[in-house]
Amino acid sequence: MPNILFENLFISVGIDVGADFSFMFIALPNQTFVGKPFKILHSDLKFLSMAVSKIKEAEEMHSLESRIFLESTGIYHFPLFCYLRDKDFWYPSLILLSLRIAQILTLEKSIMINDSVNSL
Repeated sequence: MPNILFENLFISVGIDVGADFSFMFIALPNQTFVGKPFKILHSDLKFLSMAVSKIKEAEEMHSLESRIFLESTGIYHFPLFCYLRDKDFWYPSLILLSLRIAQILTLEKSIMINDSVNSL
């Protein structure tokens, strides 16, 4: 029987999005970081290209696919999101994180739990 825990390992790429720049962190499944945090200037194509190169280099070096967790921040994330999408990072490898979505999901879960308790 295959070990499901180790079948779906991936490199985690976290991007903390700001108005003018973002910070990118790359981590292995064992929670060790690959290199240092990388500052991505949104207005400079060289920095965007270097970010993609760093992700692909980590994938090749460790023979793993990556998942990019990109913070959804109003409109600031959109140029970076589009650039990554155009470089073939797309679902399921590109994951938008939104506090609003998390709050909605938490609210829906609370409603479901309350309904279950009330039906007892």
